[in-house]
Amino acid sequence: MKKKKPNLAPEPKKSASVASVNLAGLDAWSAGRIKWRNSDGVYHDRSYRCCDCRMEFIWDAWEQKEWFEEMKGDAFWSSPVRCSACLAKARSKPAKRRKRVERAPVDATKWQDWRTLETRFPDGFYYDTPYICRTCGEVKIWTALQQKYWFEEKKGRSDTSAIYCLECREKYSQKKAEARRISAESLAKKRARQAQNNT
Repeated sequence: MKKKKPNLAPEPKKSASVASVNLAGLDAWSAGRIKWRNSDGVYHDRSYRCCDCRMEFIWDAWEQKEWFEEMKGDAFWSSPVRCSACLAKARSKPAKRRKRVERAPVDATKWQDWRTLETRFPDGFYYDTPYICRTCGEVKIWTALQQKYWFEEKKGRSDTSAIYCLECREKYSQKKAEARRISAESLAKKRARQAQNNT
C-alpha cells in the first residue's frame, strides 16, 4: 500500500480582529499612552517575533484589550516577547540560578524624550552596563542607579552612554580646576600690574 503524503498545506490564517478602546478607569498617563498607540480608537492585531523560536506570532486585539483595560498592564512597556508555546515552555522549566544584575526602574515621567524609551529600555529598567574607559582602558560598570540619576535628574540626552570612569573624570575635573586657578591668578597679577602702571 502506498503511504499517504502528509498534508503540507499551510494552516488557514486567522482573520484580523479589532476591539474598541475604552479608557474609563485608567489613569491619565496610561490612557494617553494607549490613545497614542491606537490613534484610530481601536486595538488591532499586532505582529511580533518570538525571542526563543524566532517565529512570528500575533498579539490579538482582544488580548490587548484584556491586558490593558482589565488586567491594568503597563501601557508604556507592554508588548509580548514570546509566543504562547514558548511562554508555556519557559514557565514549566525550573528557574535557573544566574548572576544577579542590579537594575533600577525607569520613571518615564522624568524623561525629556520619552519616545526613545521603548528602544533604549524596552522592559522599563536600567541595568548595570559594562563599558571601556577611553582614558585608562579599563572595563568599568555604569550602574543602574548612575543611569537613573543621569537620565532622570541631570536630564542627560537619551543617546548618551558612559565613556569615562569615575576616577578619570575626577582627575580631569582636578586638572580643569587647577587650570582655572592658574588662569585666575595670572589674570589677577595682570590687573595688578595695570593698576600700578595707571597710578
